[in-house]
Amino acid sequence: MADAGEWWKNAVIYGVDVARFCDSNGDGIGDFPGLTERLDHLVRLGVTCIWLLPFHPSTNRDNGYDITDYLQVDPRYGSFDDFLFFLTEAGARGIRIILDLVAQHTSDRHPWFLSARHDARSPFRDYYVWTDHPPRPAPGRGPMFPGQEDTTWTHDPVAQQYYYHRFFRFQPSLNHENPAVWMGGKDKDHRILRDIFRHVTRRIPDALIMSEVNEDEGSLPDFFDGGQMNAMMNFSLNNHLLHALAVGRAQPVLDGLARLPPPPDNGVWANFLRNLDEATLERLDPDAFRATVDILAPDQDMRIFDRGFRRRIAPMLGGDGPRLRMALSLLFAMPGAPLICYGDEIGMGEDLDQPGRHAVRSPMQWTRGRNGGFSAAAKARLIQPVVTGDFGPDKVNAQDQWDDPDSLLNHVARLSAIRLDHPGIGRRECRTIGNAPDGVIALRYAAADHDLVTLHNLSPKPVRLDLDLGAACRGESTALLGDPLQTQDGHLRVTLPGHDFRWSRWPR
Repeated sequence: MADAGEWWKNAVIYGVDVARFCDSNGDGIGDFPGLTERLDHLVRLGVTCIWLLPFHPSTNRDNGYDITDYLQVDPRYGSFDDFLFFLTEAGARGIRIILDLVAQHTSDRHPWFLSARHDARSPFRDYYVWTDHPPRPAPGRGPMFPGQEDTTWTHDPVAQQYYYHRFFRFQPSLNHENPAVWMGGKDKDHRILRDIFRHVTRRIPDALIMSEVNEDEGSLPDFFDGGQMNAMMNFSLNNHLLHALAVGRAQPVLDGLARLPPPPDNGVWANFLRNLDEATLERLDPDAFRATVDILAPDQDMRIFDRGFRRRIAPMLGGDGPRLRMALSLLFAMPGAPLICYGDEIGMGEDLDQPGRHAVRSPMQWTRGRNGGFSAAAKARLIQPVVTGDFGPDKVNAQDQWDDPDSLLNHVARLSAIRLDHPGIGRRECRTIGNAPDGVIALRYAAADHDLVTLHNLSPKPVRLDLDLGAACRGESTALLGDPLQTQDGHLRVTLPGHDFRWSRWPR
């Protein structure tokens, strides 16, 4: 059994783009005072951990990931004291904070790079990777953004050399083989990740290190071994979840679960339906990829980088209805910790008029009316326009949904409450219940004093179930979500309507 201090195994994680969450001073840009004002929304939602996207000074050419100063807060988001006050207020409410560490590259306007490009003898020259003759990229190591970047080497007219960048050309990659940048040497054993993990956990033993590792499942144990991170964003399962939701079949999820390596004893999978970048589908085979994209992103403008799409989960699944609610329920039923991104709890839509990944980063919609309650600024001053149309704030906003006990927002709050009351989902092995029809995912978690069973019908059609739950599940259950389930001698016979879901608990 996991140590009680490993809080992340039962966390509800919420991703926030500070600039687009709540504007407190009317300048059209979200800030830390605004985020602090909205903490009670997150408490009510059941959030126990906030993942902050980068909030450092940057040139704002890649959603804040082109950082110019790692030690400061972008003044648009408030002062350093505002950030500290936010930390204090979140902590007082029992909410922990994850900071997004961008360690692969800096901005090309970072002082290190400016010094490096102007002086070949600068101590910062070797902080980056330079060459006179760019080599061909190794297989799988080409540009991260095909269609926007066609090379990983860019010639700098001042330095008179080419510099390496895996991401955008304005994000020169750091040279991690330089001892001044890190400990030096080839990083076959992920020494950098291990050093970060040791450095942080020696100072804060219950700190969470969550990483994005979008690699083939066979490579994941090389990273997820207990000494580099204690949570890993589950890109692999996400791919199979999206495929299953697209085609209305359970098997892709079951295959995805079977292919996952077990997390280390101190680790947990961070599961999500959407993050705040593009939805990548690189773990799917070509046929599954095409089927998923064709169904969930039928228009070319919805797609990006030849590997996924730039859509929010609500419009992908037809708006607030049984299919979306089932999908969110399924996310919370997956073994691991659920991760949702701001706005998905109310079913926000995307804005495809915005470039690239900005499509899924519209301002949060708090109320009806002007700017959705995000900001008192004139529309022209907003960091990004508020979504309009069927997913605009007059139809989709937090205030109206809190007032409606049957809203999507209250549905997600109930899911969070169930998860926080059932830590076994994050701490124990998930078992699939056999003989379920292909449209249905039937999962079981066994605790010392109860058995938890979740049923999700991914199909739009009714499905008849005939399942043997065993002697531990006798009689009528306690319904946590949906109608109660009842067995006869441990045998369950029930018909699930299309996109229906049930959470039930049998005492031992």
